[in-house]
Amino acid sequence: VALWILIHDPFIKGKGNISTIRGGRFLDEAEHFIDAKFEFAAKYKQCVIPNVPTGYISFEFDDGTAFIFESQTLEWLIFDTDDEIKKAMFKGYGTVNGEGSYYFIAALQ
Repeated sequence: VALWILIHDPFIKGKGNISTIRGGRFLDEAEHFIDAKFEFAAKYKQCVIPNVPTGYISFEFDDGTAFIFESQTLEWLIFDTDDEIKKAMFKGYGTVNGEGSYYFIAALQ
């Protein structure tokens, strides 16, 4: 897994690659492993009411299939920067291949 995350209140940004299974819910049912890439950025604008975050998240398989998730709106963003391990979580809605409306929650550590 390749990943980098930058958290600087009130801003989070990162991107990376992961390997995931395709074709089954369990490893022994998997047809094969494929790579996927993701990217995200989110922040709260200072002194804006209502204080709704702006940003995006995208996820795409690297195997040539047409599966691209892109966020359209963010509803909330939570930071936890008290520990040595920085954490964030955000929620919103997005599209797959430009269609539909899908709910997502991203948890980052």
